Amino acid sequence: MLKIKDNVDLKELEKYGFKTFLIRNDKVVCAVRDSRNNSCKPHQYFRIGVNSEDRKFNKTKFRGGGKCLLTLQVTRKDVQDLIQAGLVEKVEG
Repeated sequence: MLKIKDNVDLKELEKYGFKTFLIRNDKVVCAVRDSRNNSCKPHQYFRIGVNSEDRKFNKTKFRGGGKCLLTLQVTRKDVQDLIQAGLVEKVEG
């Protein structure tokens, strides 16, 4: 399983297309990046998120209008730019 290293400020992910925001009474920061790829049908997209509590990635496939279709495993290809920047580490699931 991949996660953001503990010493990385999630605000730094904004350089890679993520948007950060606070949730749950200003305690949890979440970083989210939307992306499309060739395997998505028109009007579908993936959202890759990182939660500050466990710093693990989550990936969700959406249809236009925000309807959630399914949750998927994040792959190395999904976060290759973050891996190359040294922001990601592999941990046991």
